[in-house]
Formats: sequence, C-alpha cells, structure tokens
Amino acid sequence: MNQNEKPQILIIDDAPMNILILARMLSDEYEVLQTTGGKEGIAMAGTKQPDLIFLDIEMPEMDGYEVCSALKANRITADIPVIIMTAHSDQESEVQALELGAVDFISRPPVPAIVRARTRTHVTLKRQADALRLLSNTDALTGMSNRRHFLEHAELELVRMRRNERALAILMIDIDRFKMINDTYGHAKGDLALQTLAWVAQRELRQIDIIGRIGGEEFAVLLPETQQPGAMLVAERLRIAIEGSSVEFAALNPDIPKLPDFTVSIGLTIALKADQNFSACLARADAALYQAKKEGRNRVCIADLPQV
Repeated sequence: MNQNEKPQILIIDDAPMNILILARMLSDEYEVLQTTGGKEGIAMAGTKQPDLIFLDIEMPEMDGYEVCSALKANRITADIPVIIMTAHSDQESEVQALELGAVDFISRPPVPAIVRARTRTHVTLKRQADALRLLSNTDALTGMSNRRHFLEHAELELVRMRRNERALAILMIDIDRFKMINDTYGHAKGDLALQTLAWVAQRELRQIDIIGRIGGEEFAVLLPETQQPGAMLVAERLRIAIEGSSVEFAALNPDIPKLPDFTVSIGLTIALKADQNFSACLARADAALYQAKKEGRNRVCIADLPQV
C-alpha cells in the first residue's frame, strides 16, 4: 500500500452493532472494511491486505482464535496485526489471543480514546515494518526484487508447483555486451539500461509473474502456471520489447539523455517434479542463457531437460 493512502482497517465480527460502534470510532481517520464471518474475513484480509484487523472472539462456524491462527499461518496475511476484541476480560483469554499472534487485546465495551490510540500505534508500526521489509527485499537501482527475495519466492513457487501439480517456467535474462555499454558510454548509461529493462519487464509481465535482479546485469523471471510454449512467447515478447525500448523510454523521460539501443539474451527452462530445489532450475536456465550468448546473442534458447 502507498504510505500516503488512508490506512485500511478490517473488522471481523458477527454482530453488526459491534461493527457499527467500532466503525464510528475509526472512520474519520481510516477506511473501514467489515465482514460478519470468519471465513469471509480471512479471504478479505488476503485480497485487501489491510493495515490492521479487529477480530471478535465469539463467532459461529469459526471463532476468533481459529481465524487468528489461519491468518498467521498464511504468509500473505501473517504480518497484518490483529487486535482481539471480546467481552471476556480474564487473563486466560488474553494470553491465548497473544500466543496465537494477536498484537493486542481490548475488552468490551470499547473505550473510544483507547481504541483510537492503540489503532494509531499498531498502524504506524505496521507501516514502518512494511517500509523496512520493502527496503530489504528490493534492488535499489531497478525497484525489482533483489536476489535473496527472489530466491525465497522461487523456492515457495517450486513447492506450490509440486503440491498443486501446476506448471512453472523460469527465464534468465542478461544484457548483451553490458561491459561495452559501461566502457563506451559510462556507468550512468549502464544503470539506465538496467532500469529500462526492469521498466519493460514490469510492463510486459503479468501481475503473478515475479522478476528479480540476481546479478550485475542478470535478471530472473518466474512464470507461474506457464508451460514451455507459453513461456517461449513471453520470452520473445520481452526480447523484442527490450530491443526497441530505448526510444520509447527516452520519449517518456525527456530529461534523461537517450540511451543507445541494446539487446538481451534469454535462457528458458521449466521446473520439474524431480527438482529438489530451485538451484537446479536456475542452473538449467543459466546454461540456456549461455547457449543464447554462444549462438550470437539477442535470442531465446530453451534448456535441455534431463532424462527422467
């Protein structure tokens, strides 16, 4: 979420009156989302990614403890702070809520000043943590995932591929003659080439695709739900778009001196059930990239798959 946007608060409570009371306390400063069901709340938290969740304990079907456990078990929602709300004020209930991962516990009836103060505190802490996480996961020059963050995603995607028996394709992209760009035009133009490549890739790839800068001029791309023929189409589209990107990038950024045209070579592979970790996939894609360089650059090569 953009740090300048109005923070979102999600209230999960089966009693509409409780939701209304909380919403009136918070709606001046926050965008308030609401649902009366635990399952719906879990789904909404995953899609909306609110800054804070207020969660009732006593609900039918799934109680608040079960909802909190499910939220904390999902990597998408695990970092969203949860404040438990209940009419019970006993120490045992509070300890149970905190042990499940809740950050706070408020007894009913809620005191407006306390609710607002604790909400501001936890939203501020959440946004600070998000900013630090983004900084630690992002390549500063291109804004793409850095090597560590990309490889973490890659291992998770490999597990998901095996579990769901879905396809996963991997691309390795390398700027051709990058050293010559730096030596001839200066490192500022080399940096601009990296930024241009990242800009094109972000435009051409789907939202579910993941790109990371894993070396000096090397990028890797994860293409979930993509078989080899589809991945080849994506790779060719990227190669062609990057080859003609300098003029377009210059037109959109008139204050930046025009970058000379450059090309990329791309290696492609698909993940296999036999792959024990992502390094095997990356090695095949890297070998295909080397073959693309060997064959003359500015092309896509597909990795030879091991016989299984």
